[in-house]
Amino acid sequence: MRRSMRAMSRLGLVLASLFALVAGCSPEARDGAEKSTEASRTTSSNEREGGTSEGSAGSAGDTERVSANESEEIAAAFVSVDAEGLAAEIRSYGDRIVLVDCWATWCLHCLEQMPRTIEWEREYRDDGLTVLSLNFDSPDDEARRVLAGQMLDDLGATFPRLQSSLSGTAAMDAFEIDAGLPHYRLYVSGELRATFDESGPELEQALRAALDERRSRSSPRR
Repeated sequence: MRRSMRAMSRLGLVLASLFALVAGCSPEARDGAEKSTEASRTTSSNEREGGTSEGSAGSAGDTERVSANESEEIAAAFVSVDAEGLAAEIRSYGDRIVLVDCWATWCLHCLEQMPRTIEWEREYRDDGLTVLSLNFDSPDDEARRVLAGQMLDDLGATFPRLQSSLSGTAAMDAFEIDAGLPHYRLYVSGELRATFDESGPELEQALRAALDERRSRSSPRR
């Protein structure tokens, strides 16, 4: 928990003010949110290097502070998938409970809720939970993919990183996401159990129930 709180403190000061300005994560809100999120990343990078957001120390953005090799490694960590590819990935985990966190860097509410997903993965991984991150930024924008990877790194996320091979409304349609982002999909033994628009109590209750079911199936009968 401390690690997630420290990471959120780096992003939180800027993002907190943005949450009040952006009512949701619809594509219409994307342009303004992207610019604001870029500013938060620049501020975070300056803080890590001991600089400020003003003057020569803070004039360069994150893309200038990350080497080409580092950027390639961060971008390469994302595996491009379509709906069928996601289904195959989920099936590969057998009887494990799989939670898919659908998000994008322009979705401020997604970033606000991501630490909760990370905590669940840490708390329940030994009980049979696998978390997959499915990013919905433009698949053709490598700089945005690097930004997404840096955000996950800052938050301490270690789960697999997937990226939609489609963008915009085509991606939403392909993955059957009606209400926009954030979006959560809970799978039991490879089958979709439920979808959620918030990582709140209802999702955690469903998650625990699915883990309890798995535990009861694996317990030896007397």
